Amino acid sequence: MYIGNTPTTVAFIPAIDYFSGNGSTVSFTLSRPVASVAQVQAVIENVPQSPTSAFTVSGNTITFTSAPPSGSNNIYVYYTSPVTQVIAPSQGTVFPSSLSTGGLYWDTSGNVGIGTTSPGGKLDVVGSGGTFRVGAAGDVISFTKAGTNYISTTTAGGQILFQTGASSNAAIIDSSGNVGIGTTSPSTFNPNASFNLVQALRFSDQVLTLGSYYQAGVDQYAFIRASQNATPSNAASLVFLRGTTESMRIDTSGNLLVGQTSTGLFNASSYAFQLDGQGIRNNHGNGTPSGYAYMQFGYNGGSIGSITQNGTTAVAYNTSSDYRLKEDIQPMTGALARVAALKPVTYKWKVDGSDGEGFIAHELQAVVPQCVTGEKDAVDEDGNPKYQGIDTSFLVATLTAAIQEQQATITALTARIEALENK
Repeated sequence: MYIGNTPTTVAFIPAIDYFSGNGSTVSFTLSRPVASVAQVQAVIENVPQSPTSAFTVSGNTITFTSAPPSGSNNIYVYYTSPVTQVIAPSQGTVFPSSLSTGGLYWDTSGNVGIGTTSPGGKLDVVGSGGTFRVGAAGDVISFTKAGTNYISTTTAGGQILFQTGASSNAAIIDSSGNVGIGTTSPSTFNPNASFNLVQALRFSDQVLTLGSYYQAGVDQYAFIRASQNATPSNAASLVFLRGTTESMRIDTSGNLLVGQTSTGLFNASSYAFQLDGQGIRNNHGNGTPSGYAYMQFGYNGGSIGSITQNGTTAVAYNTSSDYRLKEDIQPMTGALARVAALKPVTYKWKVDGSDGEGFIAHELQAVVPQCVTGEKDAVDEDGNPKYQGIDTSFLVATLTAAIQEQQATITALTARIEALENK
């Protein structure tokens, strides 16, 4: 179907353009655009010109390499390719009756239909896969299939609806910009109310809520909620819920709280990772005075250490030492000589000038390597120092064996003195 006349291919209409040279002008305007020099032939003073080297064309312009001499109509250009002539209808001459056949329709109300003779809106596109409609009653834009809306924007409230079937709303963007999935009222969403909710996702003013299903007193599943409009204790916190029971939160100060809703020490099993200088707090309720593990360290599926409760007022720092983990057990010897080789020192810390006492890491490493981590003068790939560290707890066995060796010497000397005194 065409608006106006059918496009017609006509050759040489007109066939030739004439121009008059003046000895200085090199560019002339053609009566129609051409795509390349292959579509025209130029002649000056009855001498054919070589395409590209003597002249070029660009759209409606032909440009000669040298200005043609003066003369009346001494330049002519004729077209060597057919020209397509399309004649459009005059202003105001196309009416609905002119579009009565084919795939495009225009009714007397100004509605346009493609694939339908009864457009239901300003634009109605109908195909085998469904219908796209703009400007229908009650809907601004809609996509339907088999009479059911799947996507629609409505004038009532200015919302966008996403549907999965007949009147089954899967998601909504309301007029305030709130997004609801599984609910048609995201602005009044309340995970503590009694309602059914499947795979909910809500975004609104300062509120983020995620969930799968909740119904008071029946089934309770997980939610994540961040809200500026919640109760004072929840204000601006990111809260993780299991049903109505809170499991974890990140509060307004950035503290991570597990099993508790505020920072501090509690008579309950809970954790607090605090940014207020209190560090990590691991709480344990009363009932088990000893052995409760505050922290476990593991390797290859087995425990290699822990921090456990010791009585009601202390903790124990434990490292693996079970005899079943060891073999080739021998008494320690030479401990006194090793202790004599230690070089305890006093010093000042460079960072603040405070006093300290202890060992220099690499000097201690030469005597008791187990006490020291890292290597002397080590640096990373950027040349920054990788400082050594010391765990003096590994000196306990050496110091104990040294005391025992020393005591054996004292005992032997005491016996000799007593023997001499008794003579």
